Amino acid sequence: MIKKNDLKILVVDDMPENLQVIAKTLENTGYEMRFAEEGTSALLMVKETSFDLILLDVMMPNMDGFEVCRHLKSDPTTASIPVIFITAKTDTASVVTGFAVGGVDYVTKPVQVDELRARVDTHLRLRMREQELRRLSATKDRFVSIVAHDLKTPLGGIQGFVSLLNKQFDDLSTVEIRESISLIGDAVENVTALIENLLSWSSLQVGAVTYNPSNFELSPVVVDVVNSFSGDLEHKQIEVSIKVPDDIWVYADIEMVEAVLRNLVSNGIKFGHRHGLIRLVALKQGKQVLFAVEDNGCGISEDNCSRLFMLDSSVKQTGTYGEIGTGMGLILSKEYVERHGGKIWLESQKDRGTKVYFTLPQANETKC
Repeated sequence: MIKKNDLKILVVDDMPENLQVIAKTLENTGYEMRFAEEGTSALLMVKETSFDLILLDVMMPNMDGFEVCRHLKSDPTTASIPVIFITAKTDTASVVTGFAVGGVDYVTKPVQVDELRARVDTHLRLRMREQELRRLSATKDRFVSIVAHDLKTPLGGIQGFVSLLNKQFDDLSTVEIRESISLIGDAVENVTALIENLLSWSSLQVGAVTYNPSNFELSPVVVDVVNSFSGDLEHKQIEVSIKVPDDIWVYADIEMVEAVLRNLVSNGIKFGHRHGLIRLVALKQGKQVLFAVEDNGCGISEDNCSRLFMLDSSVKQTGTYGEIGTGMGLILSKEYVERHGGKIWLESQKDRGTKVYFTLPQANETKC
């Protein structure tokens, strides 16, 4: 969610005393403010900083406010920034020109304090809502894309094996039947995990997930998560090494931490080789706990590491046994870790394995 102190306003006026008046008017509003005394400087500033609103004087030397606005609206990177003109020119032609070049509002001089604050607040609220709508639209598009495409492959596999069993059951050996049933089971597990991640992620986007942190010992949680994958680990004969000291406690939402660990261990199995190794390590680092999940599996290229956490990324990978990887697990894990004020990052090399690190706040010893 966007906060007031994250919003930036650029004020452009060639008269320093006017800048002071506006600065005084908008002080204590919580917005970050920058100032420019002429149009060229303003255009340079918007190239370097992303502003959420521009208060623009019309009558300036060299380049007037209307021309500055034309430049802003002709550039795709700045075209969406709302511009409020501030001027003593109140004739109809000037007002019409202001709207024609892309302004969203008009404030006349001398500036009325309450009026300026009200107009600034209104247009910044509109901008925040517009940005939120864009984010939700991207969320919807990603959700639809995953449902439409990423579920199709495993469901198609299930359909194929069921059809095979239905048509050729009498001709198949017991071993072949068991193999088909096992593959159907694997596909169902993949679909179930994907749907669970999708539902959790969607709930996060609409604020339907409650954050309930508490102090708890990390080691038993890690052991329980690993034990829940005993069948998958045995199937690939993957060994697990856990090095999480008993004295490490975290202040976190235990269900979110379990979900992060499940996703990372699942990836380690999915992209790990037969007879591979997964290491889970935790250590204290200042007021944080640093956790690492490492595998010696197929890895990914360094160029794709950061893209794996991006919502609109198309980076996908197939597991060593043909398992489907959609990337939703890492995206959800990032959301959960950041909800705790932590960070998550990944290091990997193709055919050399992957290390995923994340941090959580360490519990206060007095509360443990």
